[in-house]
Amino acid sequence: MAVKGFLEDYDGQIILGDVRNFKNKKEFVEQAEKYLLENRGYPVTVFQPYATNIFVGEDEWKITDEPDFEGEEVTVYCAEIYSEN
Repeated sequence: MAVKGFLEDYDGQIILGDVRNFKNKKEFVEQAEKYLLENRGYPVTVFQPYATNIFVGEDEWKITDEPDFEGEEVTVYCAEIYSEN
């Protein structure tokens, strides 16, 4: 299962994207900042991403060390978001 688009944590401070959707980390940052600008209406800085694994279920995602969560393991880029707004 590929993650289409981006995922954000509940408080909007972390953004995730399936590594298979991007050529490299630089492209992830560019696309994430564009996505956030379009969805929030103001510029947002995406900090240095890193690759990590998450589990993606029907309607939600969890970090890989969450017990009792069924889903497919997916490698994603993960980055913190900074906004002055």
